Amino acid sequence: MLLNGVDNPLRFAYDFLIFHKEVTMLFLIHGLVYGFLGVGVEILFTSFFAKLYYAILNAVIRVVGVQKWLGEPREIDPEFRGQTSFWMFPIYGLGIAVGIEWLHELIRHFPWPIRGLIWMFSIWLIEFLAGFIFLRATGKRLWDYSNRRFDVLGHIYLFYGPFWFGFGFLLEYIHNLLLELDPHILEAASKAWDRL
Repeated sequence: MLLNGVDNPLRFAYDFLIFHKEVTMLFLIHGLVYGFLGVGVEILFTSFFAKLYYAILNAVIRVVGVQKWLGEPREIDPEFRGQTSFWMFPIYGLGIAVGIEWLHELIRHFPWPIRGLIWMFSIWLIEFLAGFIFLRATGKRLWDYSNRRFDVLGHIYLFYGPFWFGFGFLLEYIHNLLLELDPHILEAASKAWDRL
Protein backbone atom coordinates (compact mmCIF):
# COMPACT_ATOMS: atom_id res chain seq x y z
CA MET A 1 0.00 0.00 0.00
CA LEU A 2 1.92 3.00 -1.22
CA LEU A 3 -0.66 5.75 -1.74
CA ASN A 4 -3.89 5.29 0.21
CA GLY A 5 -4.92 2.05 -1.42
CA VAL A 6 -2.82 2.42 -4.57
CA ASP A 7 -0.58 -0.63 -4.88
CA ASN A 8 1.11 0.43 -8.11
CA PRO A 9 1.56 4.21 -8.48
CA LEU A 10 2.72 3.89 -12.11
CA ARG A 11 -0.38 1.90 -13.03
CA PHE A 12 -2.52 4.45 -11.17
CA ALA A 13 -0.89 7.32 -13.09
CA TYR A 14 -1.35 5.48 -16.40
CA ASP A 15 -5.02 4.74 -15.66
CA PHE A 16 -5.58 8.34 -14.59
CA LEU A 17 -4.02 9.66 -17.81
CA ILE A 18 -6.04 7.26 -19.97
CA PHE A 19 -9.29 7.98 -18.11
CA HIS A 20 -8.69 11.73 -18.35
CA LYS A 21 -6.99 11.60 -21.73
CA GLU A 22 -8.69 14.74 -23.04
CA VAL A 23 -7.52 16.79 -20.06
CA THR A 24 -4.07 15.22 -20.29
CA MET A 25 -3.75 15.95 -24.01
CA LEU A 26 -4.87 19.57 -23.62
CA PHE A 27 -2.53 20.10 -20.68
CA LEU A 28 0.42 18.71 -22.63
CA ILE A 29 -0.41 20.68 -25.77
CA HIS A 30 -1.02 23.92 -23.86
CA GLY A 31 2.24 23.36 -21.96
CA LEU A 32 4.14 22.89 -25.22
CA VAL A 33 2.60 26.01 -26.75
CA TYR A 34 3.41 28.10 -23.67
CA GLY A 35 6.89 26.61 -23.41
CA PHE A 36 7.75 27.54 -27.00
CA LEU A 37 6.04 30.92 -26.66
CA GLY A 38 7.92 31.77 -23.45
CA VAL A 39 11.32 30.72 -24.76
CA GLY A 40 10.72 32.54 -28.05
CA VAL A 41 9.59 35.72 -26.31
CA GLU A 42 12.54 35.51 -23.93
CA ILE A 43 15.01 35.29 -26.81
CA LEU A 44 13.32 38.25 -28.53
CA PHE A 45 13.21 40.16 -25.26
CA THR A 46 16.86 39.60 -24.38
CA SER A 47 18.03 40.32 -27.92
CA PHE A 48 15.94 43.33 -28.88
CA PHE A 49 13.28 44.66 -26.52
CA ALA A 50 15.51 44.83 -23.46
CA LYS A 51 18.13 46.63 -25.54
CA LEU A 52 15.51 49.12 -26.75
CA TYR A 53 14.27 49.52 -23.18
CA TYR A 54 17.81 50.19 -21.97
CA ALA A 55 18.43 52.64 -24.83
CA ILE A 56 15.38 54.65 -23.73
CA LEU A 57 16.38 54.33 -20.06
CA ASN A 58 19.94 55.44 -20.90
CA ALA A 59 18.57 58.50 -22.70
CA VAL A 60 16.45 59.39 -19.67
CA ILE A 61 19.41 58.91 -17.34
CA ARG A 62 21.61 61.16 -19.47
CA VAL A 63 19.02 63.87 -20.17
CA VAL A 64 17.45 64.07 -16.74
CA GLY A 65 20.67 63.33 -14.87
CA VAL A 66 19.30 60.72 -12.49
CA GLN A 67 22.40 58.49 -12.27
CA LYS A 68 22.24 58.91 -8.50
CA TRP A 69 18.98 56.93 -8.33
CA LEU A 70 19.06 54.74 -11.44
CA GLY A 71 22.77 54.09 -11.79
CA GLU A 72 25.02 54.67 -14.77
CA PRO A 73 23.68 53.93 -18.27
CA ARG A 74 24.00 50.27 -19.29
CA GLU A 75 26.18 49.05 -22.13
CA ILE A 76 24.08 47.87 -25.08
CA ASP A 77 25.25 44.86 -27.12
CA PRO A 78 25.35 45.99 -30.76
CA GLU A 79 24.97 42.38 -31.98
CA PHE A 80 21.60 42.02 -30.22
CA ARG A 81 22.28 38.49 -28.99
CA GLY A 82 19.37 36.78 -27.27
CA GLN A 83 19.66 34.13 -24.61
CA THR A 84 17.65 31.66 -22.61
CA SER A 85 18.13 28.36 -20.80
CA PHE A 86 16.67 24.93 -21.44
CA TRP A 87 15.15 25.12 -17.95
CA MET A 88 12.96 28.03 -19.03
CA PHE A 89 10.90 25.75 -21.29
CA PRO A 90 9.33 23.75 -18.43
CA ILE A 91 9.07 26.88 -16.27
CA TYR A 92 7.05 28.64 -18.97
CA GLY A 93 5.16 25.51 -20.00
CA LEU A 94 4.14 24.39 -16.52
CA GLY A 95 3.93 27.80 -14.89
CA ILE A 96 1.57 29.15 -17.49
CA ALA A 97 -0.45 26.00 -18.19
CA VAL A 98 -0.98 25.31 -14.49
CA GLY A 99 -1.12 28.74 -12.88
CA ILE A 100 -1.74 31.43 -15.44
CA GLU A 101 -4.65 29.76 -17.29
CA TRP A 102 -6.41 29.17 -13.99
CA LEU A 103 -5.74 32.74 -12.90
CA HIS A 104 -7.01 34.10 -16.22
CA GLU A 105 -10.36 32.41 -15.64
CA LEU A 106 -10.59 34.05 -12.20
CA ILE A 107 -9.75 37.59 -13.35
CA ARG A 108 -11.18 37.52 -16.89
CA HIS A 109 -13.85 40.14 -16.11
CA PHE A 110 -11.65 42.52 -14.09
CA PRO A 111 -10.81 45.91 -15.63
CA TRP A 112 -7.64 45.77 -17.75
CA PRO A 113 -5.45 47.88 -15.41
CA ILE A 114 -6.22 45.53 -12.51
CA ARG A 115 -5.57 42.47 -14.68
CA GLY A 116 -2.26 43.96 -15.83
CA LEU A 117 -1.14 44.50 -12.24
CA ILE A 118 -2.22 40.99 -11.29
CA TRP A 119 -0.22 39.60 -14.24
CA MET A 120 2.82 41.64 -13.30
CA PHE A 121 2.82 40.48 -9.67
CA SER A 122 1.95 36.88 -10.62
CA ILE A 123 4.81 36.67 -13.10
CA TRP A 124 7.17 38.21 -10.55
CA LEU A 125 6.01 35.54 -8.07
CA ILE A 126 6.60 32.72 -10.58
CA GLU A 127 9.96 34.26 -11.51
CA PHE A 128 10.98 34.54 -7.87
CA LEU A 129 9.85 31.01 -6.92
CA ALA A 130 11.41 29.38 -9.98
CA GLY A 131 14.69 31.23 -9.47
CA PHE A 132 14.74 30.54 -5.73
CA ILE A 133 13.92 26.82 -6.10
CA PHE A 134 16.48 26.38 -8.89
CA LEU A 135 19.14 28.14 -6.81
CA ARG A 136 18.38 25.96 -3.77
CA ALA A 137 18.32 22.75 -5.83
CA THR A 138 21.46 23.36 -7.92
CA GLY A 139 23.40 26.17 -6.26
CA LYS A 140 23.27 28.02 -9.61
CA ARG A 141 21.15 30.91 -10.84
CA LEU A 142 19.11 30.81 -14.04
CA TRP A 143 19.24 34.62 -14.02
CA ASP A 144 20.91 37.06 -11.70
CA TYR A 145 19.70 40.62 -11.23
CA SER A 146 21.70 41.18 -8.05
CA ASN A 147 24.06 43.60 -9.80
CA ARG A 148 21.16 45.91 -10.66
CA ARG A 149 19.33 48.44 -8.57
CA PHE A 150 15.73 47.61 -7.71
CA ASP A 151 16.26 43.84 -7.70
CA VAL A 152 14.62 41.49 -5.20
CA LEU A 153 17.26 39.06 -3.90
CA GLY A 154 18.65 38.83 -7.44
CA HIS A 155 15.58 36.91 -8.66
CA ILE A 156 13.34 39.79 -9.75
CA TYR A 157 14.18 43.05 -11.51
CA LEU A 158 11.46 45.58 -10.79
CA PHE A 159 12.19 47.61 -13.94
CA TYR A 160 10.79 44.69 -15.98
CA GLY A 161 7.36 45.29 -14.45
CA PRO A 162 5.96 47.06 -17.54
CA PHE A 163 7.00 44.12 -19.74
CA TRP A 164 5.31 41.62 -17.42
CA PHE A 165 2.22 43.85 -17.33
CA GLY A 166 2.01 43.63 -21.13
CA PHE A 167 3.09 39.98 -21.36
CA GLY A 168 0.07 39.02 -19.27
CA PHE A 169 -2.23 40.36 -21.99
CA LEU A 170 -0.34 38.32 -24.61
CA LEU A 171 -0.94 35.26 -22.42
CA GLU A 172 -4.65 36.12 -22.20
CA TYR A 173 -4.83 36.30 -25.98
CA ILE A 174 -3.03 32.96 -26.43
CA HIS A 175 -5.21 31.32 -23.75
CA ASN A 176 -8.40 32.55 -25.44
CA LEU A 177 -7.11 31.33 -28.80
CA LEU A 178 -6.30 27.91 -27.36
CA LEU A 179 -9.78 27.68 -25.83
CA GLU A 180 -11.26 28.28 -29.29
CA LEU A 181 -8.93 25.71 -30.84
CA ASP A 182 -9.33 23.05 -28.11
CA PRO A 183 -12.16 21.11 -29.82
CA HIS A 184 -10.07 20.84 -33.00
CA ILE A 185 -6.94 20.02 -31.03
CA LEU A 186 -8.82 17.27 -29.15
CA GLU A 187 -10.17 15.77 -32.33
CA ALA A 188 -6.73 15.63 -33.96
CA ALA A 189 -4.98 14.50 -30.77
CA SER A 190 -7.58 11.79 -30.09
CA LYS A 191 -7.00 10.32 -33.51
CA ALA A 192 -3.26 10.33 -32.92
CA TRP A 193 -3.65 8.93 -29.37
CA ASP A 194 -5.88 6.07 -30.60
CA ARG A 195 -3.22 5.06 -33.14
CA LEU A 196 -0.65 4.51 -30.38
